[in-house]
Amino acid sequence: MKTDPGIAIDSNPPKVEPQKNRWGTIGILLFLVIFVSFFASRLEFVLGKTPSLDKTFTPVTQAAPQEVGSYDVLGYAINKEEATRLLNTEEGRKQLSPENGAFAVTEETLKLGRDAFYSETFGNEIFQTDVVGALNGPINMITVGQAITCKSWLYHSRTDRFNSIPPQFGRSTRNSAQFTLTKYSFYSFA
Repeated sequence: MKTDPGIAIDSNPPKVEPQKNRWGTIGILLFLVIFVSFFASRLEFVLGKTPSLDKTFTPVTQAAPQEVGSYDVLGYAINKEEATRLLNTEEGRKQLSPENGAFAVTEETLKLGRDAFYSETFGNEIFQTDVVGALNGPINMITVGQAITCKSWLYHSRTDRFNSIPPQFGRSTRNSAQFTLTKYSFYSFA
C-alpha cells in the first residue's frame, strides 16, 4: 500500500489525558470520613480543670480585693483592718456573723470559689438542651446539616430556587427556605 508523499504523517500523536480516577478519590474520602468518625466517637467531653493563677488574666486585670482575713457581707467587702476593728466590739461581731450574711475570706473559700467558677456549669446546659432543644430537640446535627446544604443548594442554583430543593430535605426545609429568602430578600443569592 502506497501513501501520498505530500501527506505528512505526524509521528507524535497528541497525548490523551487519562480519565481521573473518581473511585480512588471517593475511596480516599470515605476512608477519611470513617477514620475521623471513629476517633470522634471515642472522644469524651469533660469539664476543664482549674488553671493555675499564672495561666489566667487575674494578675493583668486586677481582680477584686481578696485579702485573707477580710470579710464579705452580702457582697460588700470589708478589708482586714476594718474587720479586726469590728471584731473587737460586740456590735461588730454581730455585724460580721454568718446570720447577717457575712463570711470570712480564707484560703479555703478562695480555692472553693475558683473551683466552682472553672468546674461548675451553673445550669446553662439545661437552657441549651431543654429550652432551645439542642441535641435532642429540633436543633441537632442532622437538621443543621440539612439547613447548610439547603442554603448552599439555593445559593449555587441558577434555576427556580424554591423548587430546586432536593425532596430529601422535606417540606419544612423548603418552607423555611422560602420564608428566609422572602424575609431577607435584600440578600443576593444569584
